[in-house]
Amino acid sequence: MLWTREVLVLEKMPTPEQVEALRPRLKVAERVCLDHTGAGVGLGDFLAKEFGLYEPEAHRLGKIELCQFTAGLKAELFSKLRMAFENHGLRVPISAEIREDLHGVRRVSSAQGTVSYRATHNEDGHSDRCTALALALRAAGEARPKVASAPVYLRDRVTGRAPRRHHFSR
Repeated sequence: MLWTREVLVLEKMPTPEQVEALRPRLKVAERVCLDHTGAGVGLGDFLAKEFGLYEPEAHRLGKIELCQFTAGLKAELFSKLRMAFENHGLRVPISAEIREDLHGVRRVSSAQGTVSYRATHNEDGHSDRCTALALALRAAGEARPKVASAPVYLRDRVTGRAPRRHHFSR
């Protein structure tokens, strides 16, 4: 179960102020996925430089994944977001703005069978909260698992049994 802990809207805020608002949150995050198209390019590059770029295929394991919004990525992000809601695995705050953003993204199929995703544009943007949630879900799904330790009991090579525990008394 994934819970939305905070929705931070940085509307009409200069980039330096955005960085200052995001920095304490990014310090405690394990992974962050950022929209790296349009206005997000400069912010993404700056944050990747500070917190490290996440590109496992290039052996870069920082915190920041810069996401180019291609048709394929949109299909992956929004279909996984829909599945998370359908499986009751995601909780979001009760908010008219969030609800309208979630309902604002539409799956469109062409006559040739290609699928694309479109967001309705209004005075609030174009479903930015929905996109942010889809990116957060991606980051949460690919976060590094916590390392746990457990005792390892070796078996005797000949008998295949676990070794006996010896209790000594005085």
